Order: sequence, then structure tokens, then C-alpha cells
Amino acid sequence: IAQIAGQQASRYDLTVEDCLTYFTVQLHFRMNAPERAGLELFREHADRLGLLSSVPCIGLA
Repeated sequence: IAQIAGQQASRYDLTVEDCLTYFTVQLHFRMNAPERAGLELFREHADRLGLLSSVPCIGLA
């Protein structure tokens, strides 16, 4: 992970330390209540902007 952070940091105008923190602390693959709420809010905004041809059921119960 440290090697990837070192390679990618400048690409995103981040320090290596910030990139490493993102990969090891902030990036996660959980879909709990806060993440589901954020996804639902995104869906609502996309629907309001007419970006969805239908309103998908994302089935994250």
C-alpha cells in the first residue's frame, strides 16, 4: 500500500502521507447505515436531475 501511495500521491496532488491515510484509514468497503444513506441521497439527486431513466431498487437492506 505504501508503494501505491507513493506512486499515486502526486497524480492527485496529495502528499504521500495523505494518500497513505486515505488508503489505510478512510477507504473502506462497508455498507452500513451511513453509507446506505449517502447512496440513497445520491440516487435522489440523480433522479431529481433527470439522470435516471427509472428509479432503481438498490436492495441494500
